[in-house]
Amino acid sequence: MSADNIFAGAGVAYLAPYGTDLPTTAAETLDVAFVSLGEISESGLASALAVSKAMVRNWAGDVVRTLVTSTEFTYTLEFLEESDAVVGLYHGATVASVHAQTEPSVVAGSSSVEVGSPDDSPMAMVIDVLDTGTDRLKRFVIPKAEITERAGQT
Repeated sequence: MSADNIFAGAGVAYLAPYGTDLPTTAAETLDVAFVSLGEISESGLASALAVSKAMVRNWAGDVVRTLVTSTEFTYTLEFLEESDAVVGLYHGATVASVHAQTEPSVVAGSSSVEVGSPDDSPMAMVIDVLDTGTDRLKRFVIPKAEITERAGQT
């Protein structure tokens, strides 16, 4: 075992409209269309891969070939920050409709959320994970991400 193969880090996720230019390297600066969703919580990033296969059999019933019929990557994220972008994404409010209050009677940093219907249209997503011990960056580039589930909030 080598400690160099252990990746322990902190992460940030970014969203942009589907079709936005994607980075091709971990070091490349993100397109200005990407909006930071803030830091991901300690238990907040999990990934899964589901692969479906079909077996092609010959006349005798022997498997002569296996074909991949579909693949699905699933990323589950839990955000540490309740940034305007995260609150807007969760509640179906556009980022523009989540705004800081400017009235003197309201504490600075307060916000008002105009809840709507979530827009789960495809979008581009980048998840950057920084290894806190070595500053190595692991970048997940998801050209077409869709929100399929929203967990409850506490």
